[in-house]
Amino acid sequence: MPIDTSFKMYSDVPGARDPDTHSPTLRDYHLLLWNKPLPNGVMFSLTANKATPYYLYHSSDSGDFCLASDSIAHTYSRWSRKSISDIVKTFPKTDIDAFYDLASTIGGYIVFPANKIERKPTINGIRGLHPRIRDRFDLTLECIRLWYIGLENPLFEHFERYRDFFRLFGDFQGYMNFFLLEDLVDADNSIRFWLPFYGFAETNPLPATETEYRAYMKNVTEFVMARNTRISVEKSSKILSNSGFAAAAAAFTWTFAKTMPQCPHEYIVRGKTADENTYFSMFRTIEARGEWGAWNKEPRQYLHPGDGYYYWKMTDIMSESVIINRAKSEEVL
Repeated sequence: MPIDTSFKMYSDVPGARDPDTHSPTLRDYHLLLWNKPLPNGVMFSLTANKATPYYLYHSSDSGDFCLASDSIAHTYSRWSRKSISDIVKTFPKTDIDAFYDLASTIGGYIVFPANKIERKPTINGIRGLHPRIRDRFDLTLECIRLWYIGLENPLFEHFERYRDFFRLFGDFQGYMNFFLLEDLVDADNSIRFWLPFYGFAETNPLPATETEYRAYMKNVTEFVMARNTRISVEKSSKILSNSGFAAAAAAFTWTFAKTMPQCPHEYIVRGKTADENTYFSMFRTIEARGEWGAWNKEPRQYLHPGDGYYYWKMTDIMSESVIINRAKSEEVL
């Protein structure tokens, strides 16, 4: 079953019900995406019930888990809180509708444990209820990052109740990679916040002005589009072995960068001198196994597959990446 990253999850939901629990397409896409090996190599086998409300289930030596879908790209266009609804109303309805439609694609969803523990809110619930989070997934991801390194944050005690789930992924890097969240995280694992972040105590999670909402809409849009690209690529590409990477590179015609003779290197262009599936396989391999160094005094991830070349990409944003470079080993530094 192919994943259509343009499909709006409310499209197959009767009435005004929640796609998280009532969209069969969303249920099936979650099964396709997350039914894969965990960072430790153990298969995260998932099943789902056929009747609403939809949940996903995993049972193994790692534990028994019931998972629910959760939207991670909120437009706040359905919120009744006056402070945010008044701001949203200042924007053209066509812009808000387009934002909502994009947020309703698969790139705007994730899964969290669905079972309540000690009669306290689930992660899905507390993300919306907590005054320091207000359903912002970038802020939620910062809490997850801090939890993995043992630092206090607004959701720490809630994540502790579900620590068996988070331990499945080993560490923050494992969690981020498993759920295809790389485009919300910088190379040093710092979060690319959708609005300026001054610490949880000093940050208002909701856009407070038209300017802030415009910036928020732009940043969320870019993230969902980038994640949709990753989701498409996840099923059409793969992480290559060194020999597989070298063979893929050898099949392309590389162009010498004439404008930078001081830094001799060659490049391929996605969709022109390199087909997209192979290009993205090479991108993912560099991202997964490349080592950090510097090129032209800028930090870069290098992959040396043993063919006499070092390879690197020009951006960490997969959807924006169009060029992969290579240079001979003795010329790269």
